[in-house]
Amino acid sequence: YYFLFHTQRIFGHEDVTMACHHIMACVIGFFSSFTHYGWNYYAPFFFGVIEVSSLPLSLLNAFNFRDDWVVAYPTLHLFTKIFFAIAFIGTRVFLWNSNMHLFFKDTLSLIANNNPEIANISATTRFVTLLAADVPALFLTFLQLFWAFKILEALLNMVLGGAKKTAHSKEGKLNITAIAIAAG
Repeated sequence: YYFLFHTQRIFGHEDVTMACHHIMACVIGFFSSFTHYGWNYYAPFFFGVIEVSSLPLSLLNAFNFRDDWVVAYPTLHLFTKIFFAIAFIGTRVFLWNSNMHLFFKDTLSLIANNNPEIANISATTRFVTLLAADVPALFLTFLQLFWAFKILEALLNMVLGGAKKTAHSKEGKLNITAIAIAAG
């Protein structure tokens, strides 16, 4: 639901990075679910494990849309920020990169001539398929690392009490919610 909710907001409501994120995620989801090259092996990862970090992100989005909740439930808001950061780093940095290594290895085997399962598919089709899967995967990988850096920076500022304008609200408090929305 979360992904569908934000996908419908792409046109006119999201920045280019977020729009590209949703489009690339759809492409990767397609290749993981509907191709016959064995990439459906990765569907539970892309549609399940990775979305663990979207659970606290959804709650952060609720806080973002309801300022009165932030005032009424500051401890829950802080806990949600920290839980999101831990879930994001755990799933979208550590698990993501170890799985993407395997994903890239599998997609590169598509163009190898010694794979008997795809010997009847033309080299051009295999190469186009490789590009259609690996370009979005590579983009998403770099995006996950970029957002992880932003989240770690926000956490460090929160711990050290820094006042970076990009990671803080007008009141000088950590605005990990904005970073979380960008990362989700």
